[in-house]
Amino acid sequence: MKIHFAYLILLFSILASCSSDSESVTTQNSNIFINEFTTKIKNPIQLRDYSYDNQGYYGIFENPNDSKTFNGEIDISYENNSTQLHLTDIQVIWKSNLDGILFEGNPDENFESEIISNLSVGTHTIYLEVAIPNENLIAKDSIILSNNIELTTTNTALSVRLNWTQYEGNDFESYLVYREDHTPIAEIQNINTLEYEDSDFNIFPDEYAYQIIVKTSGNHNHPIGSNIEAMHPGNFLRFPYSVSKIVNDPLRNKIYGIINPYPLNENDKYGIVIIDSDTFEVDSHILIDKKFADFDMSPDKQYLFIGHEEVDGVTRLNLDTMESTFTGIYGTHPKRASKVEVDENNIVYVEKHTLGSSNFFWIFDGNNGTLLNQHAGFTSYSGSDIEYNTLNHKLYSSAQTQNITGRVFRWSIEDNDLNLDFAFPDLSNYILYSADLYLSNDNQTIFWHGRKLDLDLNIIGFCPEGILSSSPDDEYISNNKNLFKNNFDATIVLEYPTSSLINKTSTVFTDNNTLVLKQLHTSINGAQEEYTTFMKIKFQ
Repeated sequence: MKIHFAYLILLFSILASCSSDSESVTTQNSNIFINEFTTKIKNPIQLRDYSYDNQGYYGIFENPNDSKTFNGEIDISYENNSTQLHLTDIQVIWKSNLDGILFEGNPDENFESEIISNLSVGTHTIYLEVAIPNENLIAKDSIILSNNIELTTTNTALSVRLNWTQYEGNDFESYLVYREDHTPIAEIQNINTLEYEDSDFNIFPDEYAYQIIVKTSGNHNHPIGSNIEAMHPGNFLRFPYSVSKIVNDPLRNKIYGIINPYPLNENDKYGIVIIDSDTFEVDSHILIDKKFADFDMSPDKQYLFIGHEEVDGVTRLNLDTMESTFTGIYGTHPKRASKVEVDENNIVYVEKHTLGSSNFFWIFDGNNGTLLNQHAGFTSYSGSDIEYNTLNHKLYSSAQTQNITGRVFRWSIEDNDLNLDFAFPDLSNYILYSADLYLSNDNQTIFWHGRKLDLDLNIIGFCPEGILSSSPDDEYISNNKNLFKNNFDATIVLEYPTSSLINKTSTVFTDNNTLVLKQLHTSINGAQEEYTTFMKIKFQ
């Protein structure tokens, strides 16, 4: 919430409406000599809340359904030879101009008075009056507060929904909806309309303070406004490092992410982050000194096989025990990013590639780390992605050539070796620097470069570019910009928030109705990757 200075005229009007009277007199009791006698309302203070109404106003805006706590203090100074008063010599009265007497009694041992009271709906002037009857002394203080409208805010994942109670006065003109700006975001002229949905956000993690102000035809000494409520859309988790890829574990309700911080060589900021998708909190950060490039979960969801970034090997992580084993030294090509896929027998396929050179495949037994085979790809092709299909037991890979044409290959697997079946023809007019390959959850459809392919690499339809994930039932598909309905028109269901500071957007689905959106946020000049946000969205 932003803090603003009150304008002098507003401050003057506030102070003019609130009084603090004191007296310093010679008392009737010859043994009591009082120099000064004052009282002050300590809580709430008159300038507690900032409203954006009328170019800014400091006041008190309460929820009428909440109990109010009022606290006041009494200050009495005596001359040196004076007898001091007993607490029972001092009378305290709290009262409201609308509700009358709220409390009568004596101060506590600290010469303070605190009460809890429920107030009627309306704009109240609360008075604190303290008297010393035997000395004919009285001190006063007062505050003004709005106790008119109850505002509640609800995070709907994609918006903030505002609901409020109806204004009970007879001078209503409109409701003004404020969101941290002196210009209201909406004006509602129907007194019975008590809801507004705010979905205009540039970056979803932004949190704003909301307030409803009642515009009236009458004159009031304090704005008639609701309590002020802060809210942001979405269920958010912020992680302080760069996360490059995420995968969902439906058996354990976990999300695993590869951490790739920028700049590099920060050895305590690598590894794997584990997020509980139910509580949406970071569960753990493991293997923090290991630099990883890609990973894949075994079909039985028992293991996570993680390819290393700068070391030719794979770490096998047992997802039940969280025990890790470094396995599979499969070559001498350091600093080449890996793509990893694993089949139903934990046979691991690793593609190693660099842009502009040939790609290579390493095949090894993920159960014991035995290297089973090495297979060269195609000269002048470098890999983009690989997918293993448990339905037909084929390996699919996408690749590009030095002249920026691209292909998709299907490989049969026999005797721990890859045999090329066929390839989708060159697309000479398309740039394929990052043509991701994605296999649907039912293992029937391959999404690649705006096309839907069957398992024999025939075009069966078209889709948006860069599909990266789908719901478990494949009814919805997602790229780094939008959530789509998986139909002929690829109907846009949701547009993800974008800005010049957001990149590396990806998604995973935790069920058929919920996805987790991962976005990397960078510094203003883009020179340093700062943090990653995860947003849990229930989209239907």
